[in-house]
Amino acid sequence: AEAGANFSRYSYRIDRFDNYYDVFGRLVAQEREKLDAPEGFNLGSISAALVHDNSYFGLTAPLNGSRYRIGLEKYFGAFDFYSATVDLRKYIYTKPVSFAFRALHQGRYGQDANNISPLYIGSPWYIRGYDFNDATELLLQNGNSINQMFGSKLLVSNFEIRIPFTGPERLALIKSKFLFTDLAFFVDGGVAFNTFKDFQSGIESSESFSALPVFSAGASLRLNLFGEMILEPYYAFPLQKNTQGTFGLNIIPGW
Repeated sequence: AEAGANFSRYSYRIDRFDNYYDVFGRLVAQEREKLDAPEGFNLGSISAALVHDNSYFGLTAPLNGSRYRIGLEKYFGAFDFYSATVDLRKYIYTKPVSFAFRALHQGRYGQDANNISPLYIGSPWYIRGYDFNDATELLLQNGNSINQMFGSKLLVSNFEIRIPFTGPERLALIKSKFLFTDLAFFVDGGVAFNTFKDFQSGIESSESFSALPVFSAGASLRLNLFGEMILEPYYAFPLQKNTQGTFGLNIIPGW
């Protein structure tokens, strides 16, 4: 069981610099003026969570066992809302492969839930293959909007088949004393939304868009850099019409 508390103070300052140059483009003088800035604000939070982990870590990601985290955080001060997390993970190892499942909900609830920067479900640690710039054009071609990828609440599901590729002989397909990698084949899916009314068809306004479930499939190669960092280059296909595969990179351990 975990509990925590946090307090932050945010403040702003705006400076204007006027630079003066001669005819040869050389800086000859500079003036600085302090301008009026927005007032600062306070933000505090208290949190509690129930956490479980009996998994066995492999070369770059958990190999067997299970994990979960169920948490609630209350924010107060300039913004008043709750943040909820339900993260459930299961790993089944049947040599030489491991099957990994994840179901995740992250959501903000309360009067200011939609008044701060939204979550983006196309982030590669949620759903791979929806890089912001590529997804904007892809969704437009299919009659949707990039705004449907943002929301104060997310539902995410992931499935992977993980194969220890290079590493210790008793675990990996290819023996190596220095290069530790996992090969993974994945299917990602999820949806972002602000309120449950977004699941009604035809909902679209300046403040709300109809919820759009998105999916992708692909392959990745996770690389353990001497226990200091894990890189995951991946190639993902967004499951949309008129789509093309896209490369990406995660710099986090496998979930």
